[in-house]
Amino acid sequence: CYAMTEPKQMLPRGANRGDVYFMVTHRPARGTRNEISMRVGYPFSSTSRPFATIDKDKFQLFTGVKEGGEHRFWAWLDNVKRSSAMVDALKKGYKMVIKGTSSRDTLTTDTYSLKGSADALGSSAEVASHLPPLTCLHRVNFLTVGRSGGGASGTSGASQRGWPCSSFRAPWPFGTRRANL
Repeated sequence: CYAMTEPKQMLPRGANRGDVYFMVTHRPARGTRNEISMRVGYPFSSTSRPFATIDKDKFQLFTGVKEGGEHRFWAWLDNVKRSSAMVDALKKGYKMVIKGTSSRDTLTTDTYSLKGSADALGSSAEVASHLPPLTCLHRVNFLTVGRSGGGASGTSGASQRGWPCSSFRAPWPFGTRRANL
């Protein structure tokens, strides 16, 4: 199960980027709760140290550049012991800003509204607590996406829609090696 959102604003405007979103995932089969990840729509620079700021709280992220392939487009919370603190900040916060640097040395700034995040994060945790270990993913949106021309406009709160297992697979190469990266 996961709660997912897209940025309300992406800078620099007009930058050539793919899909951009932020996720909080629960993986009952792995005993994982509040797994923080994001896809930035470009390969990160090998020296990028992306971070998220929620109101006044700062959270360091790490990239999947060393893993290669699709993982170069992803970042995860650097210190898993701070997962609960970040989820609490998401529930209480007004906005989140994530900054990172692309392999072309372009600094990007993505701004997310946190409207509806408390309801959505609570809903995804509730759904995950009732799932058998090998159940498919369940998507919960928590943002009213204000971009014209697409997105999940009007999905504030806990709007739910199930997806088949094969339709979305976020890379997660780290397993028990996560702390060594």
